[in-house]
Amino acid sequence: MNKKIWNNPYNLMGKFISLSTAKQHILLSVIMMFFIYLPFNNYLSKNQEIILLKEDIVLKQKQIVHQQKLLYALQNITDNKLLTPKLTSHISTVNNQLKRLLPTKLNIHSTHWEYQKKPILTLNMKGYFTDINQLISDLFNENKNIDLLFIKINKNNDDNDDISVESEISLQLNITEN
Repeated sequence: MNKKIWNNPYNLMGKFISLSTAKQHILLSVIMMFFIYLPFNNYLSKNQEIILLKEDIVLKQKQIVHQQKLLYALQNITDNKLLTPKLTSHISTVNNQLKRLLPTKLNIHSTHWEYQKKPILTLNMKGYFTDINQLISDLFNENKNIDLLFIKINKNNDDNDDISVESEISLQLNITEN
């Protein structure tokens, strides 16, 4: 009865035994590769997840270091009495005006406040000249305590857009402490 199962050409084992030796080896190799591929694929996907998590951790650590530097700088500023409540109020007003007046087509790359006796705001922007001009004009019209220290405008050669410019603008907040 045992030989009937192996020699029966209609069941799976019989068909396998009736194959030539080369075909049996190929079929067994394919089956073994399938069983080797599954754990290897799982390993690769888990390894990719680990890499992404490590990159996320590095990014979070950089953000924490940046926030610690900001906190340290703000602590130094308050320790040196450069940042008074009145000055803080005016800086907040200027920041809110910038957010409100900012045209949608204008891309601000960075804003940076330098806290001295008279704080300086440095803006790095990219956009159309008319939008930059409008932003500066509106800002000066709404806030009489701002002076222009420095302006640098360069035509952007990177884009296909002929009227796109990059600009760096430094504004000084002139507030007298009473």
